[in-house]
Amino acid sequence: MGANAPQITIKRDGAFYRVLVQPPIPEGHPQRRPQTFGSLKSAEHEAALLAKLVGGTILNAGGYA
Repeated sequence: MGANAPQITIKRDGAFYRVLVQPPIPEGHPQRRPQTFGSLKSAEHEAALLAKLVGGTILNAGGYA
């Protein structure tokens, strides 16, 4: 992973969890995925999959405030 690898963060937003990617994956890109999940487990799974697909790193593991 290079210095320009995307950063993936899981944030809690009310009753949901959001998987945020910086820089964002553009609309229509084949790696663009849903960003809102109803459970932490689903959000973690998606973050791990995205990290694998786009070569990003997951930040904030365990800090879901």
